[in-house]
Amino acid sequence: IPTNYSLVGYSINGQTLTIKVRHNVKAVKDSKTVTRNIIIIDKTGHRQEAPQSVTFGRAGIQDLVTGKTTWKTWDPSSETFDAISTPDFPGYTKHGSVDKVVVTPDSQDSTVTITYTRNDSGSHSDSQTSSAISSASSQTSSASSAASSGSSQTSSGSVVSPTIKFVVDVIDV
Repeated sequence: IPTNYSLVGYSINGQTLTIKVRHNVKAVKDSKTVTRNIIIIDKTGHRQEAPQSVTFGRAGIQDLVTGKTTWKTWDPSSETFDAISTPDFPGYTKHGSVDKVVVTPDSQDSTVTITYTRNDSGSHSDSQTSSAISSASSQTSSASSAASSGSSQTSSGSVVSPTIKFVVDVIDV
């Protein structure tokens, strides 16, 4: 019996020996994790990151003779990254948002960056910054168990103020 074949049966008819064989197969598994990284850069330039991710899995059967794998459907077939409320700072304009996004196993990893530019020259308490970022971070952490897919959209821009440079890169998948 050749390698990676199994004997199914045989028969003898006169001078003819017929041997029946089949390809050996094995069960295989595959997984894919889709991640959306949320970056919040507050008015002081402090950066916090909070990823959201979901892992999709599927089972398959691999033919050990041909090497070809036949896959079952992904589980789950889609998930949702929840929208996240990011902090507002008095005297600053927020750039970007963290919207709800549906993802599938075909979705690509993405990054959402939220930045702020100064509106005026008034002073603002750094304790407001810390508490607002902590609040956004805890909301983001609670949304980390979600997942996503959909259409791909990218936007970016930059604005320069006396103290803060803003860059927004949003890739929704």
